[in-house]
Amino acid sequence: MKQIKIPTLGGLVHFLTLKKILKLARESKIESLVLSLDQCFVFKVKKEDLPKWEEYLSRESIAYFYQGSGLVSSIASVSLFEGTSWLSQSLFQSILKNMPQKSSLKIGLVDPKQELTPLLDQELNFLASKYLNFWYLYVGLSRDKSPFLWPVLIYSDALPDFVKRFESLISEIPKITQEELLMAFNSKIDYQYRVFSKPEGIPNQKGVYYDGFHHTIEGYWLGITRTENTFSISMIENLVLTGEQQGIFECYVTPWASFLIKNIKPENQQKWEAFLALNKIPTGHAYFELNWRYQPEKDYFQKIKDKLVFVFYKNKVRAWGITFGLFDKNIEAYTTFAIKVKPVISSFEIFLFDVYLAENFDPKTRNYLCKGKNLSFKELSSVLISQIAGSTAFLHQPLAVINKSTNSQEKIVDQCSVCLTIYDTFSDPEFLQPNFSDLPSTYSCEVCGSPKEKYFKSKIQ
Repeated sequence: MKQIKIPTLGGLVHFLTLKKILKLARESKIESLVLSLDQCFVFKVKKEDLPKWEEYLSRESIAYFYQGSGLVSSIASVSLFEGTSWLSQSLFQSILKNMPQKSSLKIGLVDPKQELTPLLDQELNFLASKYLNFWYLYVGLSRDKSPFLWPVLIYSDALPDFVKRFESLISEIPKITQEELLMAFNSKIDYQYRVFSKPEGIPNQKGVYYDGFHHTIEGYWLGITRTENTFSISMIENLVLTGEQQGIFECYVTPWASFLIKNIKPENQQKWEAFLALNKIPTGHAYFELNWRYQPEKDYFQKIKDKLVFVFYKNKVRAWGITFGLFDKNIEAYTTFAIKVKPVISSFEIFLFDVYLAENFDPKTRNYLCKGKNLSFKELSSVLISQIAGSTAFLHQPLAVINKSTNSQEKIVDQCSVCLTIYDTFSDPEFLQPNFSDLPSTYSCEVCGSPKEKYFKSKIQ
């Protein structure tokens, strides 16, 4: 078996293309695919079937590769989260079409205002600026150093050639320094740019909930996850059929290895509920089941994650805004906690673990502090629970100070057990919400869409 990757358009995939890929998988008797962190479809294909795959994909003008990375983007976030005003769906799509869909470098094209796609997670991180069609570039070629800011903004039309020449320069001088890179690059390459006096700064991303139904102005969007990042071909075929019956002809793959469907009309929500039931897809996962990032080809990563999630449940750990990554050689995704897995006896699933915590709980710095080496699973669990408690206190410190200074008393609130959203009757003094008990039985959580019966009484300061 050999692994073949088919990139999406920065996460966007049209159903017409998807149906061609699924048809090929069916002919090869492949029953499932995996979604990767770089928003690609990953198939394990028998070596004798590879010539057929290569011939078919080439004939249909569908990109594929065996090594390298796909282009990561935040196009899935457009219209769903706060975003840069000029970066519309159509403009984003036109920019992505001109970019290379496969690269020897990890490349991200991201709106820094959205919450879904991680920032500064790639080697070349293009972040949209406030100026129309101009991008900041943060270069993070080193795994253990913070990405540095390129001295000028780069125009959208210049990005493809910029990336191509950047790749060429890095291949010529693999261990080039920052100073050498700037000097060599700018002396050889002419591109459209714009100067800036002061960068806009990189926002801190909050925890994002990307599973299940979410309200929009005109309806819903739906996030679909599988704990092992593996999706059956029949499920995806049903997804395409359900969408096309409602006039939806595209979907998205996120960097969290999930599917995302936009523009679901309110009258069609029940049809998607039926799709979820038919394909036995659970929604409403607790947050700390969703904030993990790791390459899916390692089966034992999934088992380790499941065991840690169970420990968190058992110990009533809350990990909102905290992310976890598993790796065995080099860090694949920059997360709050990076856990190195070191097989001792793989056949018996015996491992040791090293735990690293991002400085100031901010993975964008890429500066990690070692919190333990050669730990057993039990020791790993204890270290994580202790450090998560510390990170929660740090991340919510401003709120804690306010509560202390105002001597506020405990109050009982109604809280969603799925996404932990609080129904607050008094959040807006100009408009008092009805008491939770007075809400109709059809009420659903405004964040994750869970029904009223999923709420519970909770004490807060």
